[in-house]
Amino acid sequence: MNTIPPTNSFSVPRLLQVCIRFFVYNRRSWLIGFGAVTGFILAIWLLPLLLASDPGHQYSFEQLQGTALLFYVLGGLLLTSNLFRELHTPSSAFQFLTLPATTFEKLFAAWLISSLVYTIIVMAGLIGLSFIVESVSAMYTGAGINYTLFNPFSADSLNSIGNYFVFHSFFMLGAVYFKKNNFLKTFLTLIFLFFLLMSISTIGLLLMGDSVEAVVEITLFDEMSGIQVIFWTALTLFILFLSYIRLRNKQVV
Repeated sequence: MNTIPPTNSFSVPRLLQVCIRFFVYNRRSWLIGFGAVTGFILAIWLLPLLLASDPGHQYSFEQLQGTALLFYVLGGLLLTSNLFRELHTPSSAFQFLTLPATTFEKLFAAWLISSLVYTIIVMAGLIGLSFIVESVSAMYTGAGINYTLFNPFSADSLNSIGNYFVFHSFFMLGAVYFKKNNFLKTFLTLIFLFFLLMSISTIGLLLMGDSVEAVVEITLFDEMSGIQVIFWTALTLFILFLSYIRLRNKQVV
């Protein structure tokens, strides 16, 4: 006889149902976003190809990779920021709060679909997009087909994925914490924290009599040591834990 698992215990089938619900609730905006970004990337590649004076010049996907990875990060953060808009809408908040799932399942489902599943879909999409770009370019220029497909395991790709997973945790917390303009408020909060830490570091160096040299890098996982990777991983888990606490406090008792 089939029984429903208790709500206070973790259930994989229930987790999958919450994931599906997130997708169904957001599918329209997500599909429009994916289509718009794909169309934009193709447009910025196709226009120079059509207007080029040298017909032998071939535009490969390598020239688009940086732009595509930037849209991967920004698009994912925007997607994450809006995941809990239902929770912050008075007319629909009760539907999310009374879901027969634990707080952990709700947060884990949101994390799963906006980080791991999103990354897998985007990386697969970039491989397909690079195939289309290389094929059309080869046919248009009449050059021999020499495909340079997108490699999701290259150093640049892995660095972008690592950066995304770290920033994603902050935007997940912002999605739960802020009621409106989640992306903008989270972004401004990160900027404020960055300048606060920079100011504290600068004051500390000046008090110790050391010279100050400002170096700003936004690549977190580029040639990092194991200890640094452990630090960023621990920080990511801590921010996600804060998201869990905030979401749990919003639950109906």
